[in-house]
Amino acid sequence: MTGVGAPDALNPGGASSAAIAAQLPAPIAELVRDARWQVVAVDADGSTRWRVTAEDAAFDLAVAPTGGPLDRLAAQRRRLAWLTGVLPVAAADPRAGTAPNGLAVPAVVASAADPDSGDGYLVTTVVPGTPAAGDEHRGDVDALIVALARGLRSVHELASESCPFERSVDDLLTEATVRVAAGAVVPAQLSPPYRRYEPERLLELAYEARPANAEDVVDLVVVQGRPTPANTLVRQDRVTGYGDWSGLAVADRYLDLAVATRALALTVSPHALGPFVDSYGIEAPDLLKLDFFVLLVELLGLG
Repeated sequence: MTGVGAPDALNPGGASSAAIAAQLPAPIAELVRDARWQVVAVDADGSTRWRVTAEDAAFDLAVAPTGGPLDRLAAQRRRLAWLTGVLPVAAADPRAGTAPNGLAVPAVVASAADPDSGDGYLVTTVVPGTPAAGDEHRGDVDALIVALARGLRSVHELASESCPFERSVDDLLTEATVRVAAGAVVPAQLSPPYRRYEPERLLELAYEARPANAEDVVDLVVVQGRPTPANTLVRQDRVTGYGDWSGLAVADRYLDLAVATRALALTVSPHALGPFVDSYGIEAPDLLKLDFFVLLVELLGLG
């Protein structure tokens, strides 16, 4: 890690941590004063997540530029408020040790918006673990697949009755329609089998593939929303939590299954699907339904 103000403390977008610190709203700046900074993730939509470590505390700082994923920061804040009532909360003191058995969620420490630029900031506590996509988890791929499946199952076992967020099949199709109309679906960013299609044609195929009785056959659970290896935190061969919860909602479990299996096929192997669904606890997945939700995932950019 590099100290704030060091000339080489650059994120992939080129902004130094010193420059960011100088622009922070007062409540955020006070929390991260004299801290060490390290980039954790840079999303395609322009947001950056930093690990900010001081002497007695560590935080994650999400920075969303104006015109970028400001709605995601607001969604993350609302969902964490609900999750802190149903899951253990990660402590701010890094000496507090690991999360208890099962999942933990970050607590919101502060949030603010820059009155001049409109940039958004969200500070949360740190969940122990590192992204499952990291090289340190590549030694035992079989164990990693089992961990990812069991972690996702733990999310799906949360009580859905009290969850105030919903994403129906029609909601997802509407979201996809808006993204296509806005030009947000870029063929070059799609998985290889879908790149030969124009986004408008993929949207047509999604509507055509929608089950006629979709609301009757839906299998509602609390979904994580983005359970990719890059967004999944792992420690000692178990999932400890997730970095981004902004897509959490009551929805069909196949939305998460599509995100997870698509990501595993691209980053590990297409043969990971079988071990993953076995470890998750599905004897015979509905492959047509899975294909439909994978197409939605492509259009929604959830990979």
